[in-house]
Amino acid sequence: MRRRWPIPLILLLAALSLVLCAGAAQAKVYSSGNVDRKLPDLGRVASVIKVPAGKRIASAKVQVRMSHGYTGDVLMGLEMPDGDFEELVSQGAAGGGDADSENFGAGPKTCGGQSTTFDDDSPFSIESGVAPFTGTYNPSESLNLAGERARGAYRLIVFDTNQGDSGRLHCWKLNLNFVD
Repeated sequence: MRRRWPIPLILLLAALSLVLCAGAAQAKVYSSGNVDRKLPDLGRVASVIKVPAGKRIASAKVQVRMSHGYTGDVLMGLEMPDGDFEELVSQGAAGGGDADSENFGAGPKTCGGQSTTFDDDSPFSIESGVAPFTGTYNPSESLNLAGERARGAYRLIVFDTNQGDSGRLHCWKLNLNFVD
């Protein structure tokens, strides 16, 4: 004999699943594509990702694939659509090798390579890490995007702050989780 579920219980379970699904964050990854831009000695390089969505942000992560002769020279940050600038890497991160070394990420020097991920929820500081930085690290300053509307241009800006080394920005991605 087959057991039948009572109708009120079925309706309750269906309503509960709708409530749980409605509150779930939606994720979207925006990529710069393979930019392969030179970071000159004592210079800067920038790359823009335009986000068309006007949804509210629940959380954000930034992924970077970059090489540099000495990561201690690097100051890296994300400029928000409203002009705020949040440092991902303060000057003074752990040192690396030559300009072809694996510093921020590993593998192919493209979007397909392994990247360095900056996430406010990571317990690991980039300043206490060792190159190559291939994991997930807490940015030097909070990304501070929760509750903001996503629409606009996000600019990754990387500065070389000391003479003697240069580098290349290969790719970066902006991972946004939306609440609505």
